Amino acid sequence: MGTGASSVERHQSTTSIVSDELRDPKSVMFKSARAGNERDLTLVLQQGMDPNERESQFSGLRALHFAARHGQSQCLETLIKCGADVTAEDFYGWQAIHEAALNGHTECLALLLEGGAKVDSVAYNNNGPNTPLHYAARHGHIECVRLLLMHGADWRSVNNFGETPLHCTAMRGHVDCMQTLVQAGADINSETRDGLTPAYFSAICGHSGYLKEVIRQGTDINRKYKALQVTLLHNAAETGQLKVLKALLRRGANTEIHSGPRSLTPMHLAARMGQEKGIKLLIKYGANMEALSANGYTALHHASRCGKLEVGKVLIACGANINAISEEAHETPLHMCVQKHDREFTKLLIKANADLNIRDSSGNRPIDMKHLNDDVINVLRAAMFEKERVSAATGS
Repeated sequence: MGTGASSVERHQSTTSIVSDELRDPKSVMFKSARAGNERDLTLVLQQGMDPNERESQFSGLRALHFAARHGQSQCLETLIKCGADVTAEDFYGWQAIHEAALNGHTECLALLLEGGAKVDSVAYNNNGPNTPLHYAARHGHIECVRLLLMHGADWRSVNNFGETPLHCTAMRGHVDCMQTLVQAGADINSETRDGLTPAYFSAICGHSGYLKEVIRQGTDINRKYKALQVTLLHNAAETGQLKVLKALLRRGANTEIHSGPRSLTPMHLAARMGQEKGIKLLIKYGANMEALSANGYTALHHASRCGKLEVGKVLIACGANINAISEEAHETPLHMCVQKHDREFTKLLIKANADLNIRDSSGNRPIDMKHLNDDVINVLRAAMFEKERVSAATGS
């Protein structure tokens, strides 16, 4: 008896809630579309609720958008059968087909395409215009990509930045989507408006597996990107993307290409940014430690100037010329770290037997330079005193 009464009470409670909600059929329609409640959705539609009603005057979204977003294919099919406009847009051109592609709901996508949705419809939010193929490719929804291509989606379509769906796959490292697009005809070397390729995006985003595949498919590994005047190797060395750096080096990337107005090599950039592990990799694959940038600076000059102590240790241990003299200012790495008041780098160079008496183009030894702080002066004086003491003791 007790159990039966409890069941009746629960039924009465549920009926009451549904009854209350049905007083606001619009709310029921949107809630049901989100949650996949086909029964209640059908009920309010049969009672005359317009399936094309906007959620609010501000959003412009319809119930169809929410069914597609949440993968509620049965509710979506019900809405279409009851007259929902499959091409209905919000204020940015956002349609249910974009929702389905973005969220990877292949069944919903198929229903929308069968119901008359335009395969290349564009949405203007973010960096639009983006097509459903852009969204499916960016988020790695391979089945959606295949379905859209099967329905004639244009893989050449570009957004405001000139990015095609192929570029979108590179940003997230979706190799399977990239391969599918290339098989459909997409150009592995296609450029954005800034001249950037899928290989570039995969490299800066750290997707080494993707990068290996586009290199295998024929992308130019040593291409210098016009807008930035750098190669993929420059980027990887500067940012410390070690997997990308190794992938490029193992496939023969040129370590000696100079970039930009300062004529920097990957080694220079790695030194400036303190990428000691990157420096080790570059040296392992034969990069020239003594290559000169625009002002005649070596990697050790750059490390010294930027205070990258660990890089300095690596370069010195690998045999870098500690007394390299720049072409214009006639400066050694010691001159540079002294100017920067870098006590620890100064000690490192002195310990490695840096020449204390080389003069720059103004005739100054490191200790003669202006505005030195006391710590650096004391280190230099102590080193010079020790050198004089040893010379006196040995008679040299």
